[in-house]
Amino acid sequence: PFEFGSGTGVQGFGIDIGNEIAKDLGYEVRWVKMSGVDRMYQVTKEGQAELILSSAAIDQAREADFAYSTPYYETGDVIAYQRNEFDIKDLASLSGRTVGVAEGRPGDAFMAAQTGVTIKKYATLDDALGALNRAEVDAVVGDEPFITYSSAQSYPNTNVLSTLVNKYQYAVAVRKTETALLAKINATIE
Repeated sequence: PFEFGSGTGVQGFGIDIGNEIAKDLGYEVRWVKMSGVDRMYQVTKEGQAELILSSAAIDQAREADFAYSTPYYETGDVIAYQRNEFDIKDLASLSGRTVGVAEGRPGDAFMAAQTGVTIKKYATLDDALGALNRAEVDAVVGDEPFITYSSAQSYPNTNVLSTLVNKYQYAVAVRKTETALLAKINATIE
């Protein structure tokens, strides 16, 4: 619901925000699709991109190199599970199970801190949900908007618990040295 392909272009809430930021900056926007959060940060750090607007969660571990805009969306992680599995009711019920996460997303770090859970990492949440849909993992923990949307649209063997297991905010990420750019981004977001 934030960034996804549409024909030969892209659309979504994040795209709308990015287009407004580009318009206010006088930039011609060029969307670049890539898998993996770490790759997006690396490309931006190297100066191949000006900013990250891919539902980037504010990540304190990255604040040595990156600064974040005013948050534009509050969310958190939820648990997706097999539609025919009735024993998964909350975070505690994941003990002893294999849980898929998208590498580098907040759910990855959150689940790594949990005990008694086997973690299986995937490049994207869609990859993790596909594995859940095929019963290759017992559950998936990830961003609520994506899990809820994708589960309903594309993965008929899955359900989603509505309770957030943790909370965080999405913001635009820029190189820490880009203070003027960040100020302009914040003005557009406001």
